[in-house]
Amino acid sequence: MFSGWGAQVLSLGMGLITLPMFFRYLPKEELGVWMFFMGTSVFVNLADFGFSPVIGRHLAFELGKGDREASSNYAGSSYYYSLSRYISRVSAPILFVFMLVLGGFFIWALELPEALKVHSLFAWVVFTLSQTVTCRWKFLQTTLNGHGEVGFQNIIEVIAQGLSLASYFVVMHFFKGGILGLTIVVLGRSMFISALLQLTVRNRIPQTFRGKVKILWPDVKPHIRPAADLFLISLGAFLILNTDQYFIVQFLGAEQLPDYAAAYRMVQVAYIFASTASGMSIPYISRMSAAGDQSGLHRLLMINTTVGMVMQMAAVSLIAVYGDHLIQLWLGQGHFVGWNILWVFCIILTLENHHVIFASFGLNAKTDPTWGKMSVAAGVLNLILTFAGVQVLGLLGVALATMVAQMLTNNWYAVVKTLRIIKMSFSEYVRHSGALWFTASIVLILLLYGIRSVIHGAVVSLVTALCATTALSAGVMFIFFKQRPLLDT
Repeated sequence: MFSGWGAQVLSLGMGLITLPMFFRYLPKEELGVWMFFMGTSVFVNLADFGFSPVIGRHLAFELGKGDREASSNYAGSSYYYSLSRYISRVSAPILFVFMLVLGGFFIWALELPEALKVHSLFAWVVFTLSQTVTCRWKFLQTTLNGHGEVGFQNIIEVIAQGLSLASYFVVMHFFKGGILGLTIVVLGRSMFISALLQLTVRNRIPQTFRGKVKILWPDVKPHIRPAADLFLISLGAFLILNTDQYFIVQFLGAEQLPDYAAAYRMVQVAYIFASTASGMSIPYISRMSAAGDQSGLHRLLMINTTVGMVMQMAAVSLIAVYGDHLIQLWLGQGHFVGWNILWVFCIILTLENHHVIFASFGLNAKTDPTWGKMSVAAGVLNLILTFAGVQVLGLLGVALATMVAQMLTNNWYAVVKTLRIIKMSFSEYVRHSGALWFTASIVLILLLYGIRSVIHGAVVSLVTALCATTALSAGVMFIFFKQRPLLDT
C-alpha cells in the first residue's frame, strides 16, 4: 500500500508540473477545449456498463474462497479472467462510436473560431481512439485488481505519465503543436500502458489463474443486474463531477474553463492522494468479506477513514487558507478563481472522499444492487441545479450546484448504508475514528488562520503552515495507531 502511495505522489507531482505547461503554451480558448477533452476521459469508466468492478469483485471472492479452503481456486479465477476479457472486447467498439458521435456533435455546436473547430474535431477523433484502446485492455486492470496487485498499476502510471510529460513538452515547445499533437501523445500513452499491463499480468499472475474459458451469453446474464447498478453509480458520478465543463463551455465560453478547472484540480490532487488507501483496499475488502472476517472489515474501515480523512483535511486546510498563494506559485499571476469557489471545491471533495471510503466497503463487502438509484438521482439533481446556477451565479453557481446535490444524496447515503452492511454502529465509528479526525481538522484550520494572520510574508507563512500541518497530522496518526488495539475489542 505504501508503494502505491509513493507512486501516487510521483504521479500527482508530474500532473502538477504538466498543467502550468499547458497554461504557458496554449491560447486560453484552445486550453479550454483541451481541458474539456481531458474531462471526458471518464467515459472509459462507463464503457463496459459496470461489468469490470463486478467481475473484479467476484474474482477476489473466488480467491477468498481459496484462502478459506486452503487451496488455490484456479478454475474460478480463470473463469472471471476470461469473462472480463470478453466484456472488454465487446465494449471497446461501443465506446468508440458513442464518444465519436456525441463529442463530435457537441464540439461542432460550440461557438469556436472555424480553424480551432476543425482542429478540435480531428483531435477528438484521435482522443476517442485513445480511450477505446484503454477500454479494450481494461480487463488487464481488472485482473490485477482482483489479485491484489494494485501497486504495480500505480508504477506503470508513473512511468507513462513521465514519458507523457516529456512528450507534451516536445510537442508544444519544439513543434509548436496544439491539441491535435497532445491527443496523439495521449493515444501513445494508452498504447504504452496497455503493453506494460500485458507484461505485468504475464509476470505477476500465473498462467494457471488465467486459463482460457469459453464465454457465452448465459455466463454474462447473471452479472447484468449488479453491473447495471455499478453502471448507474458511474453514470451518476459522471453527471455530478464531470459535467461542469459542458455547462461552462456552452454558457460562459471555453476561455472561462481553465482557471476554474485549475482550482478544482488543485483540490482534487489532495482528494486523489487521500483516497488512495480506500482504492487499494478494495480487493482485501472482498476477500475479508468472502472469508467472513467481520472484525477485520471493521478494523480496515477505521484505518481507512482515519488515514484518508486526516490526509484530506491536512491538504484541504492548507488550500482553504493559502489557496491564493498556492495558485500563484503554481500557475503565476491572474489565475486565482476566488475564495468562494475554492472553498466550495474543498467542501465537495472532502465530503466526496469521506463517502467514497465508506462506499468502497459497502460495494465490495456485499453484492447489493441498489446503490445506482441514489447516484443517478444525485446526478440528475446536479444537472438541474447547474443549469439554473450557471445562468444566475456563473462559475459559483456551477460549483454550488454540485455541492448541494451531493449533500442531499450520496454524502449521507453511502455512510448509512455501509454501516448497515458491515453491521457497525455510527457511534462506534465516531468513537474509533470520526471524533479524532474531525477535531484535529477544526484545530488545524484555526491554527493555519492564526499563522497567516501573524506571519505576513507569503513564503515564510506558507512554509510555517506546512510544518505545522505535518506535525499535527503526524501526531494524530501516532495517537490513532497507538490506540489501535482498542479496535480489536
